[in-house]
Amino acid sequence: SVQDIIKGIVGYPGHFFGASYWNNLEATKNIHCPTLLIHGERDTLIPAEHSKALFRSLAHVQRKQIVLLPHEIIVRYHIKRPYHVQYRS
Repeated sequence: SVQDIIKGIVGYPGHFFGASYWNNLEATKNIHCPTLLIHGERDTLIPAEHSKALFRSLAHVQRKQIVLLPHEIIVRYHIKRPYHVQYRS
């Protein structure tokens, strides 16, 4: 959530700012289709741990995959080699 990102940057005081109206972990309960998550391992704005938590919350989804690319910004990276697949089920 936005609040989790703020707390990750500024620590406990972030708990009082950026209240999120959207709970991503709660929303994943409504996902029942094949799902692909892509995240840069060096992302400095949203830590890859957030995508990993979303992936873990998709335990009820039969086909899911998370791809963790070894950089921070996907748009600036030209994939010329196979990417690193962290988890697959």
